This record gives sequence, C-alpha cells and structure tokens, in this order.
Amino acid sequence: MSVLPAWLVWLHLLTGYVSLAFCKDIGICLTVTLHKPVASEDGNLELFSSEAAAEAAAALRALRDVESRNCTLLHPNCERQLLVRGSEYVRLQPFLVDVRDSNSLAAPSAIFTCYQNGSHVALGLWNSALSMAGSFFSASYGLLVFGHRADSPALSIVERYPYFSRTIFSQALEANWLMGLFSHLGWQKVSILYERGELGESFVQAFQEEARPKGILVETVAAVDDAGQPTLQVPTASSALELIKQGSNKVIVLQIRLGFVVDFLNLAWELGLDIGSYVWVVATVPLQDVLREINGRGRDLPAGLFRGLLGVSIEPMDEALERLNTVHLSNFEEDEIGPLLHDRDGNLDPRMDDRVMDEIHRGARNMQSLYVYDAVWAYAFGYAKALREAAVGAPDPRGPEVLEALASLPAFRGLSGEVSFDEWGDRKVPPGFEGRVLNLHPGEEGGNYTLVDVGVVRAGLASDGEGAELGPELLWPDGSSYPEVPGDSFGTTSLRPVIVGVSVSAGLLVLMSAALVARIWLLHRRIHVLVVESGALDLESPLQKILDFLKRHQGFHRRPSRREAASLHDYIIANARNLQAPDLAAQLKRTHVYSKGVTSYLLSFVAPNRDDDGSSQSSIATSMRRKDPAHDFVLEDVLIPSQRLLEADEVVVPREAADSIGHDFFLDTVSANSAIANSPSPLAAVFKQSLHALGLVSRIPSEANAPLMRYVLAIEDGYPDTLYHCKLHAADVVHRLATILKRSGIAAALEEDNWATSLAMLIAAVVHDYKHPQVTNNFLVYQEAEIAIQYNDLSVAENYALCESRRLLKEQELDFKSPIFCKDCTKERWKKFSNTVISSVLATDMARHFDILSRFVTLVLKDPKLENKTTSQKWKAMTDDQRTLSLQMAIKLADIGHNSLPIELSKLWVKRLQDENFHQGDLEARSGMRVSALMDRRKPGVFSSEAQVSSQGQSQFPWPLVPRRFTC
Repeated sequence: MSVLPAWLVWLHLLTGYVSLAFCKDIGICLTVTLHKPVASEDGNLELFSSEAAAEAAAALRALRDVESRNCTLLHPNCERQLLVRGSEYVRLQPFLVDVRDSNSLAAPSAIFTCYQNGSHVALGLWNSALSMAGSFFSASYGLLVFGHRADSPALSIVERYPYFSRTIFSQALEANWLMGLFSHLGWQKVSILYERGELGESFVQAFQEEARPKGILVETVAAVDDAGQPTLQVPTASSALELIKQGSNKVIVLQIRLGFVVDFLNLAWELGLDIGSYVWVVATVPLQDVLREINGRGRDLPAGLFRGLLGVSIEPMDEALERLNTVHLSNFEEDEIGPLLHDRDGNLDPRMDDRVMDEIHRGARNMQSLYVYDAVWAYAFGYAKALREAAVGAPDPRGPEVLEALASLPAFRGLSGEVSFDEWGDRKVPPGFEGRVLNLHPGEEGGNYTLVDVGVVRAGLASDGEGAELGPELLWPDGSSYPEVPGDSFGTTSLRPVIVGVSVSAGLLVLMSAALVARIWLLHRRIHVLVVESGALDLESPLQKILDFLKRHQGFHRRPSRREAASLHDYIIANARNLQAPDLAAQLKRTHVYSKGVTSYLLSFVAPNRDDDGSSQSSIATSMRRKDPAHDFVLEDVLIPSQRLLEADEVVVPREAADSIGHDFFLDTVSANSAIANSPSPLAAVFKQSLHALGLVSRIPSEANAPLMRYVLAIEDGYPDTLYHCKLHAADVVHRLATILKRSGIAAALEEDNWATSLAMLIAAVVHDYKHPQVTNNFLVYQEAEIAIQYNDLSVAENYALCESRRLLKEQELDFKSPIFCKDCTKERWKKFSNTVISSVLATDMARHFDILSRFVTLVLKDPKLENKTTSQKWKAMTDDQRTLSLQMAIKLADIGHNSLPIELSKLWVKRLQDENFHQGDLEARSGMRVSALMDRRKPGVFSSEAQVSSQGQSQFPWPLVPRRFTC
C-alpha cells in the first residue's frame, strides 16, 4: 500500500478546510475596452489598445485571487478583510462587458447592461469621459463606478458624480506637485492654457486652488481649443498665443491632449513666438508619451523646439509590474477571458482579436494594470466591511454604503503602493508622496530627444526646502541649466507690483468665489426644491392622494387624523373637475420658484387654453380677427417634398448602427458623426432595423413588406429636414421606442398576446409628428389655422398627423393593411391596431403629459398586484386600461427621452428645439402677436440654464422606476 506524502496530506486537509467556508457572491461588472467599434473587412475585431488587454487580464486575475483569498501580491493576512461574519467571505462574480469605444456615449449603455445583470459595481471604464458619463448615469441605480484610469478632478464633485471611486490618483496631485516645484524655483506667477471642456476646466480649478495657498498668481487662463476636435484649431490656438504675448508671464503650463502639445508649440514657432524665452510645462499628459510623439514625427519639426520641456509624474513601479507579470500574466489562458466577453447590450460575444493574448503575454507595461488590480481588491474589502456593518437581514449594500465603508477602510499595501480613500471616494495622497521631475534634452542637431530625470518634488509639504530637490541636469529652453533659474516675467525688478497684483486678485477672487458660491447655492436650492422636496409642483393626482389616505386608514400605524381627512375633503372638492391629474396650472400661478417666462412656458403645456398676462396669446385686435386661410403661413415652408422617394429595396441600414438600433438606449441619431443622421433615409432605415430587433420580420406576411416600407418612406417624405420636429426626431423616437419595448420585455409579452400591437407602436412612432407645422398647438389655435378649426382646437398637430397618415393607406401601393389583416373578417384586429396607433400618437400631446404620467403612477407603478412579477406575468395581469397606459408611457419616454441622453447629445436636441421656438417667435412677431415665453430670440430660450432646470426637469418621468417595473 502506497503512502501519501505529508505535504499532499496537508494540502488535502487545507483545501478541504477552505471548501467549508461560505461565500457571499457579489456581482462585479468589468467594463473593459478590448476592441475598436468598427469591425475589419474580414469580420475580425480590431484591437483597441495594446494596454487594454493586459489591464483586463490583471483585473480578472485579481478576481481569481479574491475568490481563492490569495494574498501573494498584497500584504499578509489580507484574507481577514474579506471576511463578512463567521466563516462567510466575499466572492466577486464577474460579468465582462467589452465597451468597444472610448467615447463617453458608450458608457451609459454599458452601465445599464451591468445593472440589468445584477452587478453592484462597474469597474474599468477606460478614461475620465467614460467614467463621468457612467457615474452620472449609474446614480439612478445606486451602482458604484470604480476607476483605474479616470484621473480628472471633475470626478471629485460629489454632487455630480456621487457614486464614484478610484485607485488612480486625481490630477489634483499633479497640480500640487507643480505648485511645489514652482514655489521651490521662486516663481510667483504662471499662465495655463487648457483644452475647453469639463476635463480641462476642472484641472484649471484644481490648479488655481493649489496656487492660492502658495501665493502664486495664475495670470493668464486661456482655452486652446474645444474638447472633442480631432485636430488643433488654428484660430483658437492663435488667440491663446496672443494672450501669452500680451501678458508679462514667462512660465506656461500646457493642459492639452498629447497631439496638441506638439502642434501648439510648432504653431507658436511658425507664428514667430520666441519659444526659448519661455518655460513650457506639460500637465496631465506623461512627458514619456510626448517624447514618443516628437520622435515619431521625425525631422519635420524645427531643431531644438522642445528643449527644456518640463513635466512631473509618478515614479515608475517596475518592480510591482514585474511581480504582476511573473505571478499572473505570463501564464494567462485564452479561455479565461474569451467566453466571458459580452457586448454593451449584454449579449455573449466571445470573439477576440488574435493579438489580445499576445499583448497579455507581453505583460503589463503601465501602472494602470496595477491600479485595476488594486481596485478589485479595494472594492472587495469595502463591500465586505459594508456587509459586516449592516444589520442582519438588511438589503445588500449599494453605492453609498460601499463608499462609506471605503472611506473608513484601513490602508492596505497594494501593487500600486499604499491604498486608502477619502470620504468622496478619491484615493488619499500620502504626505510627502514623491513625483519625478522630468526634462527633455535634444540630441545632435536638435533632434532625437531624450527624457532625463532631473529631480523630485513632494506632495503636501509647505517648506520650499523640503518640497523639491533638483539637479544640474535640469535644462531650460534658452539653453541654460539649473541652478540658474529663468525669471517668471519680463524684466521684473521689484516684487511690489506682484504683491499688489496678488492682493488685488485675491480680493477679486474672494468676491467672485462668493458670488459663484451664492449662484451655485441658489441653483442647487432650485433643483432641490423642484426634484426632491416637490415643494414647487405637487405631481401627485387627487386620486392617488385618496388611495394613499385609504391605505393609511386601513393600517394600524400612522392612521390619518380628522384634520387630515377634512383637509383632503376640501382638496378633493377643489379638484373635482379632474381627479386623475394634479391641478398644475393653479400651482404654477401660485409658486414663485420659476421666472415668469418659464412659468408661462410650462403653463402653455399644462393649461393650453388659458388667458393670462403671461401667455402667448395674440393681442386683442389680432385674436378677434380670423386669419385669412389664403395666408395661412404655418405650413408654407415646412413641408418640401424630396426629389425622388427611395424604393423599398433601396433602404439601407447603416452597418455601424445596425447592432445598436432597438438595443442601445443612447444611440447617437443627431450629431454630425452619426451614421443615422448621415443616412439618406434615416426614418426608414431605423424602422426597417427595428422590425428585426422586435422579431416582427418573421411575423409580417411577405406580401406586406414592400407596401409597408413604401408607406414609411412616404411618411418620411412628409417630415421637415431641419429644426426639432423633423426626420431625425422621428427616427430617434422609433429607435428609442423599439429599444424600450425590447429591453423592458414588453415586446416579448406582446409576442404572446398580439404581435401586431408591437407593429402598431412602431407605426405610431413613425407617424406621430407627420407633417408637423413646427409650431405649438397653442399657436395654431390662436391663429385659428384651418387644422385647428378642423380638430376643434384639440391636439391639433397630433390629430392632423393621424388623419394625414391614415389617408395614405388608401393609396394601393402604400396599403399594408390588407395583406396583414386580410383574414380579419370582423375587423376586430384592425380596430385594435388602429386604436393603439391613435391612443399612442395622441399621448404625445404635451397638454396631456401630466395627466398620463399621474394615471400611470397611480394605476400601474403603485398597483400591488403587479409587484414581484416578470413583464410577461404583469402583462397578463393588467387590465386593458393599464396596458394602454403602459404603451402610452413607452411612446412618451421615446418622444422626449433625449433629455436622458448623454449631455452632449441632449444639448444638440435642445438646441434644435430652441431654434424651432425662435422660428415660432418670429412668426408671432410678424403677425402682431405677443411673442411666447422662451421663444423670443432676443432673450434666453429653452437652451438657457434657467429653462433647463425648470421646464425640462418638470417634463421628466420616474425613469429609474420604469425598467424596474418592467423587467424580463
């Protein structure tokens, strides 16, 4: 009989002991960016970045280490911090999403997929822009976003990004280092050129905050370019250079992207600036990357142009990278990552570029791999601590609880050094934390630059003597070297002007800061009153108040008093005309939260037939005079038929958008780079792909396909090309509606119930603004336009769209009704189809907005019999009224859902709406009417901040509640 070796016996006992431990499984979503968004011609995906693969592998190996409680790369006994209680440990269950884009528009879709798959955290978003978009959106779900690359100071703004944490240091650390360096060199003023946008502006703010305590004056602050431009824009760069010339300062900080650093200095030289007479400091871009960019351009650049370029960065962590590569990445297998890959919509997609594994086996080459490894462990520690501190039986911790736990988490030794967090989720900077001062030296003939380490600067140390140490290798742009130090200004011989300037500037800054703080406080208060306290507008219907009262009356606790009953009685009597919607008109007239213009604008929706001084009615003389139909200019220049309608088989769905239509809530349909916006037939293309997304292609009879597409093309021809109510708006609404139906599970429920209802909803979205006059219904009513008279002033544009679109069905080549409903002898199916289209289109009238919203909240969201059911089960349990309300809410979400898009896309839509409003204001002025609120182009419109806070905010839905109410 053979005897087992002693070590094997112990291993067996140890693994047996470990297997007895219980695990608390927590979902973690790794949002990696492995591939580029566009597939190659041979169908294989293209590698996004050589660094991304190693970072994804490091995160996956960290997850494995957490699961096995392997502390090899961390401090000893880290296992204790994973303990929840007793013998239960935290175990992270990964869900891997390949974001496939570095654009901020990709983040919300990825975050929503993480949320739908039960993840508690999204980790690994590629950059600050992605993290900002993701964190802003994730707040609706309590989902924490954990960054390892996102270093923008903007992400420290808790009010805007409440559920964000990171293991990479904020760029505020670099600002601190630079100020320590400048103070050590005796410089008392600097200038900064930044790239316009939230990322650049937040760094400037951090830079100025670090400058004040050290008495350093930031003399010139100039935007070099608009963020997002692919190339340096010469006009704005030239303007920034002019500001430099006009100032007296000689120390210039460049906070611009990598390619722009080289282009800007080259442009400055071409425009005659004496580059050598200034000191140029590169911020937020590693000087190593600038060196590669310079040497990569060869001899096309002037000799010596970049001599003496300065920068600071964290000391390389080569030893930690070697440990990570040796222990983990050298033996990484393909099946550890491929089978886990999902696309942004949550679909399993294990395809990989052939070079992914090659890049992983090359090993981690940057500190971001260390940061992401530490981020996985930090989240595991924080979540375990939050669970330990939670009451037994309490719900699993979400973003706020985990952030609080991270802030009180003891510091641990990670691969990237000591890791601990402040109360905002930022990684703490240890006192005296060192950064390396780097300097570019030219080679022979002024080319082939090399990077030289010339000293060290320490964070958070007030003493100039301790703050930095520099060596004689430090070379200045004019050719001199340290300890010689160039002056910070042109011929300054006395510090008196500087001191006076600093004092005056400090006083002005205090006043400006006080004004800014007051402004922010007032704006925050307005938003708080509007959204949180609901003190401005009570959106609850009288019916809901009655139901809540009865529910409390039936309970044992907090039963209503007689006084409350009397108050409710008076309230019901006062609102007896309509118990299903709040009397917002009366509230708006009472409240003083909004300006007169915004109040009037809101009243035009909630009380369109009002007659008050703030309205957009005509003057008495004009309102008493009926307009001559021959001069009804409303529709004159709006509807211009196209030269030739496409044939049904000529409609092409843009390849780059095909997978997103009907799946991605945040698809770009409006920008100049949008594949949909550049399509010759955007509405028909989106409709065609939506049929596939909802599985309707196999349901629709083949003989109906051609007339159906011809019908949609004819409808598209009736939409204007410009302003807000246009072809792109129709395409946007169809796509968003298809996505809502698909991802909420309503489409699947309709498949079981009556698939034609899904088609009816798409048709409703297609026709909902057909032949829209691009003015409001109020305008049509006051003008006594023919269509207003025809529909008795009720939902004028909506009824007109329904009537005109239905007329088209009488044309034989456009009649899709007959082949689809040919066996409908009683016309029952057609009647249901038609009623769905009509009720859905009429629901898009903003005059009915709050009525429908209140009824939906009362009858659907708060119906207890619909709790804890799948969407299919809910649909079967619903009454016909509840189903109709749900479909109406779906198309309303689609219609004004652009307010929930990433901010840059939303701004494009609101700008179009403002242009359309100004167009109406011009018509009103031309006809002698009083110009409507927010429609006078001489005054702020709906694009202004005041209107955005008020009118746009009041039109929103309980967006987070809808996907929770309808989930598959």
